Amino acid sequence: MRHVTIIATAMLFSLTACRKTDDQDAIRVAAAKSAGQQQQQLQQTQNQQSRDFVGDARISESLKQQYPQEYACTMDLCSDEFKKFPSVKKTVEKAATPTAEQKNYYDTYIVPVLTKNTLLTQKKARAGLDLLNEKERAFPTQELTEQQLFVIHTMYIIKNSAKFPAFDLYWNSILPKEPFYKATMTFRQMGNWTYFTEMHPKVELQQATKDELKFIQAVLEKLNSIIQGAEKIDPLIAAKIGNGELITTEEAKSLSSMGFAIRMMDHFLFGGGRHIITQLMEQHTLSKTELYKIYEDSGIKTTMALQANAMTATTCEAQYYQSINLYPQPQELERFKQLAETTRQAAIESLGPMQTEAAKYLSQAKFNYPLSAAENSKAWLRALEMKNKTHQDEIDGLKDLDIQSLYAMFLVRSIFNSPDSAKPDQCPQIPDADISDKTNTSTGHVLVSWYSIRHPEMGAGILAHELGHGVQAHSVPSSIQSTNQCLARKQSSEQYISEDFADVFAAKVMMNLKNNHKVQTANYACGLMDSLQSLRNLNTKSVHSSDLYRALQLKVESKEKVPQSCEQLAQSNQASITHSCQ
Repeated sequence: MRHVTIIATAMLFSLTACRKTDDQDAIRVAAAKSAGQQQQQLQQTQNQQSRDFVGDARISESLKQQYPQEYACTMDLCSDEFKKFPSVKKTVEKAATPTAEQKNYYDTYIVPVLTKNTLLTQKKARAGLDLLNEKERAFPTQELTEQQLFVIHTMYIIKNSAKFPAFDLYWNSILPKEPFYKATMTFRQMGNWTYFTEMHPKVELQQATKDELKFIQAVLEKLNSIIQGAEKIDPLIAAKIGNGELITTEEAKSLSSMGFAIRMMDHFLFGGGRHIITQLMEQHTLSKTELYKIYEDSGIKTTMALQANAMTATTCEAQYYQSINLYPQPQELERFKQLAETTRQAAIESLGPMQTEAAKYLSQAKFNYPLSAAENSKAWLRALEMKNKTHQDEIDGLKDLDIQSLYAMFLVRSIFNSPDSAKPDQCPQIPDADISDKTNTSTGHVLVSWYSIRHPEMGAGILAHELGHGVQAHSVPSSIQSTNQCLARKQSSEQYISEDFADVFAAKVMMNLKNNHKVQTANYACGLMDSLQSLRNLNTKSVHSSDLYRALQLKVESKEKVPQSCEQLAQSNQASITHSCQ
């Protein structure tokens, strides 16, 4: 059943993963005159210049003549941040270049494991092909058990949910209410141990992992009775949990993924979702001919043939170096944790008397931090070793499958087969290089990025911004109504209220940090700016104002003097950006 849990994982993540628009990748535009034409011109210029640096700035000086007002305001407003904080884009690019020691470690310790992964991938594919060539002639007439058919129909319905309106309705309206679904969405957004803390909120983390492991093992035993070859839990993880040890974040990620996949299968095969599958099967049960056609038309053997000739992935190397060059050192992490608590306190102090629920939310907010650079390196190597063991277990288990289980297994794989299935999957565990600060106002989790920790003067403001989302969500509407109305008037739209509110709150917290806690902060919108922008964001799908608007708004709401060039830019755009909403 390993194929079932892996496919279930892929399906739920691909269909329901929360996707937040990254406005650092939003359309960059020029203001005034013909907006559409200037947007195209500026974008073309940026592509040609490749966001070149001139002197201490990160905005190409060639844009000065074309967009004098935007250029002057940006440089007057953000020059200090440009000098002090490196461009995110350039930082990420530079991080891909290793030191001699890093290159030696990669070649000595990681390349052999990657090579083994490739060899095992090839061996597993060849073993599967050999078995299919030997056994597939019996597939068309094979009698599957009632339970095997139920598993296959469940996977078929999940994959083709658009064909089944009743299931589609259930998937989008009923399933999201399930605790395991909510926990999974939190985990997808925040990572670390959040799946366990959400699934088992009343017990300590060690007990939570033990309870989840027990549930997984019980369901796997039932699944194994239906289709042989059920996935085994990594014995190291099981041993550590059994001994009362805290598993690593990478082990937590592996167990969380298995946990939710097993719970989803349990839900539809044995639990509250079984009735919807039963109902749909009563309307139409796939015949032997239809089942074999799914297998025959899937191209599964072509996919396996490609896997049998897989090449060792080379794209992992740059990502690996980024993960250890971008991510913080342990001492940086510990220092930021102290700053985060100071920022939390400053945020609570910045609330009004009617915001008691918001204060409660802030006091209970859970900060989630990235791994340190060294932990990242070890975690990925460990993940590769775990994957290699899984491949070997699958190879060993193939020869033990009876014909029914073999056919059922490849039917499930056929249902989910796609051209992407043949692509190497050797480096998904490497942390990405994106700035990923975000918050979940329902659960109170706040994810802190490597960038915030590496640059704490910026990070304090970014964290305050994320806390601002929670303040807005948990405040009495009347206590923030005037601020929301002010923000909407300034933009002549309600599209940006949520993000603008968080920036206004962040500015208030940053002032408190500076005046009462002796903590220096920086204009994070300037620090994150990698290109010249207009005051207005012409990307109609974005929920963020342009970085220039945000940088100017932080200046205004921090009660600091606005540069004359920015005043002139605001006037030419008929914008009331320079008016405070506090």
